[in-house]
Amino acid sequence: MEAFSFGSYYPGDSAIHRLDPRTKLLLGFVFLITTLTVSSFRGLVPVAIFVVLIYTVSRVPLRRVLSSMAPLLAIVVVVAVLN
Repeated sequence: MEAFSFGSYYPGDSAIHRLDPRTKLLLGFVFLITTLTVSSFRGLVPVAIFVVLIYTVSRVPLRRVLSSMAPLLAIVVVVAVLN
């Protein structure tokens, strides 16, 4: 299952890792709603900045982030073509 690691747990001791699980679920839900209600590409810029900020604070290695996002690239390409 190493090939598809999107959403898998990465052990760490950052402020993000120490958050209460209910807080992470609530913030994830708010992030999902915010992302899905953005109506323009320009509106996604703050969302992208937020994602980079969260990954930076959580101290997950860039290589791990990119390898976990790679399988999603195909889905993004298909959706972009259909759009």
